[in-house]
Amino acid sequence: MSRRGWTLFLLLGIAWGIPYLLIKVAVAEIPVPVLVFVRVTLGAAILLPLALRRPQRAGLAGHWGAMAVFATLEFILPWGLLSHAEIRISSSTAGLLMASIPILALVIGRLSGEREHIGGRRRLGLVAGFAGVLVLAGPDLAGDGWAIAEVLLAAICYAAAAVIAARRLGNVPALPMTAACLSLASAAYLVPAMTAWPDAVPSLATIAAITVLAVFCTAIAFIGFFELIREVGVTRTVVVTYLNPAVAVAAGALVLSEPLTSTVLLAFALILGGSVLATGGTRSAPTRGSPRGGERMVRANGVDLCVETFGDAGDPAILLIHGCCASMLWWERELCEAIAAGGRFVIRFDNRDTGRSTCYPPGAPAYSMSDMARDAIGILDALGVRRAHVVGRSMAGGIAAVLGIDHPDRVASLTFIATTTGGDDLPPMSATYLEQVSVQPNLSDPDDVVEFIVRSLRAYSGGSPYFDEAATRELAREDVARTRSIASALGNHFAIELDGPRSGGLADIRAPTLVIHGEWDPVYPLAHGEALRDAVPGARLLVLRRAGHEVPRALHAQCVSALLSHTG
Repeated sequence: MSRRGWTLFLLLGIAWGIPYLLIKVAVAEIPVPVLVFVRVTLGAAILLPLALRRPQRAGLAGHWGAMAVFATLEFILPWGLLSHAEIRISSSTAGLLMASIPILALVIGRLSGEREHIGGRRRLGLVAGFAGVLVLAGPDLAGDGWAIAEVLLAAICYAAAAVIAARRLGNVPALPMTAACLSLASAAYLVPAMTAWPDAVPSLATIAAITVLAVFCTAIAFIGFFELIREVGVTRTVVVTYLNPAVAVAAGALVLSEPLTSTVLLAFALILGGSVLATGGTRSAPTRGSPRGGERMVRANGVDLCVETFGDAGDPAILLIHGCCASMLWWERELCEAIAAGGRFVIRFDNRDTGRSTCYPPGAPAYSMSDMARDAIGILDALGVRRAHVVGRSMAGGIAAVLGIDHPDRVASLTFIATTTGGDDLPPMSATYLEQVSVQPNLSDPDDVVEFIVRSLRAYSGGSPYFDEAATRELAREDVARTRSIASALGNHFAIELDGPRSGGLADIRAPTLVIHGEWDPVYPLAHGEALRDAVPGARLLVLRRAGHEVPRALHAQCVSALLSHTG
């Protein structure tokens, strides 16, 4: 991880490790309903203004039922149960019992229909984790059995909330959702808090504990949580679960002088070790069509599309649409990250019949170019993006044109890369290029498909000195490994109906337009880019010198600078 990633990770580990200490301090003077009400209300008050400034709040529509369930399981029930339990048990015991959440989430997912394989290592983790819970809770069951049960019920709520979030709220923007759920929790605790409001003003220590709990451990922690996901991804972020109990035990021992006994240390080792084993395991090779990194499936325009985003969702959105037969991977991660670093929210996705998105039988695609444009609109809707800067590459220049002409209210600007007007008077494809791509691969042999892709992209380069064969082959292997149907991916886009925009032509585009074209493009020679510039009112042309039908890594910086200037 980067230094920023480690900083956020440690900050979050502390922010979600010390609440047990702060709750223990606060419940000594403040009734539980009052404590939870103040915490969620202050947290909501801080997050709501940030959420309301972001356009993706529209993405909450249609999800209020699932969000109400999530708010109940993530805030309303567990925060009340946990706070009430800490009246009678130590903060370190509560923190350690909560370390069983990853194990409980695995069990709940399994019981609710997930069919993920659980091997011997993960079974050992489950046994070790529950053994740790028994070691820690066993001695207290006689005297404080109900308090132990409350903490475990809170842990079950958290685990169930994680399952709900993954299955029902995966496409809902996180910050607005959290602010809304905290607001629902505030409404739920309003009447109980008012009826239990204390007559006396609490001590400064209690006021400080509640303030830190609400501001740092709730509002700031959730902001840090979202930032950490953007910095290092979801997989690494959830590892913070294993740090929180250690912070809870250390805080209880140092501040409240809670005993750090051999029983506590044994339970600590069993629960955390069990969680690591149960939720980890060796990484297997990804199967065809399996998710990677920050990818997620989005239901848009009646089909399932694989989407990945980079950067802050509050920044201006740039929607990258690739061309014929190409998955989103060919918008290289380094390019996406560089654009995002310039203050843009970058969205890339697999078109139909590529990557992990919906695919059709080879030779029988049941959709047109206009459908693909509506797919793009559906993705923007799913992400809560009202308008985006649209970038269309090669064939996707036609998709971008449909968006700019038929859906101008959704397009902030247009960028056409290596594409054409389709004019009959323009130069044809290079004969050398056509000869190089004429030999088709053996679709049953992934290695042969990879070599076909490398050969095709070498031809695309038009003899450019920037062609990087090693990097191309590596990306081609990754692309083939994650593609649902190689035959559909390599052939179906050639069979779709190329229905153009219905509301006019290129001359009717009113969005600011940039044309980027390679000087040596063998597919659409440079005259195609010049014609496109002349066809769109006010369009500008950037010629990539010594580049072909591509955006070579060596010219990423030039393209990023132009794109950021165009979309600024």
